[in-house]
Amino acid sequence: MAYPYNVLLSHWDAQRQLNRKAGELKLSVLQDETGNVKLATIHTYDTGTTLYYIPVVPLYRLLRDKRQRQSADLLLSVCSYLYRIAGIPYYRDSCSAMSYYYDMIQEWFYNDIDEWDETDRNKNISELNAAAFYGDCIQRKIHHPCHLEQLECRIN
Repeated sequence: MAYPYNVLLSHWDAQRQLNRKAGELKLSVLQDETGNVKLATIHTYDTGTTLYYIPVVPLYRLLRDKRQRQSADLLLSVCSYLYRIAGIPYYRDSCSAMSYYYDMIQEWFYNDIDEWDETDRNKNISELNAAAFYGDCIQRKIHHPCHLEQLECRIN
């Protein structure tokens, strides 16, 4: 076929072959700022209405276990990738919905603190403090660029 119809047919054929082998990949033709044309694949994962967050306490516990250090380091690198590259929100980030929920729970609790019996009050204060402590600790770790740089080495 003549140009530009041949390009369109080639694109459709490549898209069909990609979907047969790799599932729902979208093939795009992109042009960079220098004018070079490149092919790119885009894989979008629809989570629907489900929000995903990085599991903080299990990661913290795994990092404390010396016998599981290699697994913990690998998981730390994966979580760093999810946080820094994939953009999965972290519950201690002020812009995340989960941070808002934690703030609301804390505000609700402290506004009605006199209505709780001493055991429940101490338990809730302890859980809120633990969530803040573990969250801040793991956030510092996954934000550090060294874990992202060592991802490939740790996978191997």
